Amino acid sequence: MIEIPLTAFLFPFVGTTMRLFPKITSMQQRLFNLETGMNKKPLVFDVHPNEFIDEHTENRVIARRTSNPIKYLLSDVIRGKMKVKNLGKKAIPLYEDFIGYYVDQGYEFLTVREYVKSHVR
Repeated sequence: MIEIPLTAFLFPFVGTTMRLFPKITSMQQRLFNLETGMNKKPLVFDVHPNEFIDEHTENRVIARRTSNPIKYLLSDVIRGKMKVKNLGKKAIPLYEDFIGYYVDQGYEFLTVREYVKSHVR
């Protein structure tokens, strides 16, 4: 078993963060590019296939899990809306820009399996 941790700084380097907060991910990209240039560590970015499925038009019923109106607004309503932000076709330009940045920087793209085969002994 090999553990390869996700790259992170304040927020994990994942598709969900990129969909919800593209500006934060943009800052992370530049920071991680500098760090990788110094220490040669791989960048680990995690994306799930469901991020490319548009769930925006699905009928969503937001269950009320609390009687506290503020907690309901924050935990249920806002969270429910954030879960569908920039999903499906709306995510594609974000990923194209993201990948394009690293292509321009000369990065090599590998799956975890490919990385393990070529770098871990």
